Amino acid sequence: MRLPVQTDNNLQELAEHGDYFFPLEIHMDNLDEFPNGLMGCHWHNQVEYNYVLEGTAQFQVSGRTYIVHAGEGLFINSNCLHQAQAFGDEKCVFFCIVFQPALLSGFPNSIIAQKYVLPILESKEFPAFYFDSCSPLHRDCNQKMLEIHHFYQDKADFYEIQIQILLQEIWLSMLRSNEEIIPAP
Repeated sequence: MRLPVQTDNNLQELAEHGDYFFPLEIHMDNLDEFPNGLMGCHWHNQVEYNYVLEGTAQFQVSGRTYIVHAGEGLFINSNCLHQAQAFGDEKCVFFCIVFQPALLSGFPNSIIAQKYVLPILESKEFPAFYFDSCSPLHRDCNQKMLEIHHFYQDKADFYEIQIQILLQEIWLSMLRSNEEIIPAP
């Protein structure tokens, strides 16, 4: 049995994800291992990409429900309350890529942060983004999540750069699918 997600009184997750030098962590979650099969409500200032390996997950993100099947992914925005449980009776296993948005934008107040990262992070209308298995663009993003997981597990030379590039490519695809969020120049 896995311990529930540890939070403070405001449901902010207490665990650190990565460190100052590489603020990213990937963890594998088998929902059968959580009490009552539920990864409880929590939030954090990092963003995350989730990829379902087996079964189907039901994510609740800021009051919205997302059903994510094996081979599909879900982005969860920073500071959004979320939880996950298996959908139906089958086993559900997914990995979660949790990272600081600085990996996307570099330094604070950069043009990339201002134009392409902060509009998503600050949008109350964008708590999550579902990467289905039908759209070629989404399938490509899901494949990139698998590649990130592979690089993170192997930790071969240059893996941090390869992960950062893939994170940015997924972010770019997400932006192109939601151009209305980006303010006009």
